[in-house]
Amino acid sequence: MRQLNAEYQELRQARLDRKGEYKNQHDQLSAIRKERQKDIQTRQQEFEKEMMQKEEAKQKKQHDSDLIACDTLERLLQQVLDQQEQDVEELSIDDNPAKERIQLVNSPIEQEEDDGVDTSVLMIPLGIMELFWEIHVQVPVRFTEIEPTLTRIRERRAELSR
Repeated sequence: MRQLNAEYQELRQARLDRKGEYKNQHDQLSAIRKERQKDIQTRQQEFEKEMMQKEEAKQKKQHDSDLIACDTLERLLQQVLDQQEQDVEELSIDDNPAKERIQLVNSPIEQEEDDGVDTSVLMIPLGIMELFWEIHVQVPVRFTEIEPTLTRIRERRAELSR
């Protein structure tokens, strides 16, 4: 009986030892898992912070680009109005290397004298049209649409300046 009790005690002790080993191993793995989760969370926060900085830089660049487009379009359309009085029909953006030109077909001054209906057409190159699209302003098609477009460009610049 003593021998049986001794064997039972040995088995019991072996089971307790193994249980302790398993518990220690589980605790180590849990600690490693928690450390990894913490590292992942830290990296995720750094990544999100970096992405936010990139997004802010992109928005600032777009904002600056929109302001420049507003200034360029306002200057160009004002030039169209000023030049029309001098009866010049081709205008260009001086700082644009492509020297894109706006052409006015059918002078609005002549038509106002005839029947009062503006049938003039502004021929605007794609590069200049893209500036209008960039700032979300409708492209003027007729000479009489220039003033409302200038007003909308000024409103858009005011929105962007806030």
